[in-house]
Amino acid sequence: MRWPNLRRYQRWLMVTGWGLLTLGIVFVGVIGMLPEPVPEPDAIPPALVPRQRVVIFLVDTEEYFDTHGVYVRSVIQQQCATCMLQLVNLHGDLSLLALHQALQYVYATSRTYEASTTTLVNLSLGTYTYDAALHTVVRALDARGILLIASAGNDNVAEPFYPAALPEVFGVCASTRHTHTKAVYSNFGAWVSLCAPGLQYVSR
Repeated sequence: MRWPNLRRYQRWLMVTGWGLLTLGIVFVGVIGMLPEPVPEPDAIPPALVPRQRVVIFLVDTEEYFDTHGVYVRSVIQQQCATCMLQLVNLHGDLSLLALHQALQYVYATSRTYEASTTTLVNLSLGTYTYDAALHTVVRALDARGILLIASAGNDNVAEPFYPAALPEVFGVCASTRHTHTKAVYSNFGAWVSLCAPGLQYVSR
């Protein structure tokens, strides 16, 4: 398994602000496309449940909240001031186990929400190694109608980056703000779902 080292991770987070890219896309064009949750036995059909609240889980790591998480919160405040933000802190641990635990926490917490709640997850990290256990957790979240949005990575390669490359996840790459071309550092490929400005972007 090959994870970006923390120093490199910190550098590109500070420069690009992946959260700006991913959440900007969510609120501009994706919320209207959200799948409805899979109804549990005896539940009201999703089509009949009015949406009343949006909860966004920001999975990040404590060391970078000042440079990255703050940018994400800024975009949320600009695009959806009434959205509720839940921070899930990895405390510097970028291992698959930590990511599994974070997503399992999201799943368990989401089960306490009313059916009228729309839930999203923002992930600005990943690995080039496919992991079946991670995919299982992602499928469980997807089955509950939870939308996962993940960074495509910043190595300028077409190699699939997980969880962004999973079919249940919106993998997001970066383009330049002014010329609308792919940012030179951004990963790319048919597994990428969306691409939007992530370079030359300034948050509030």
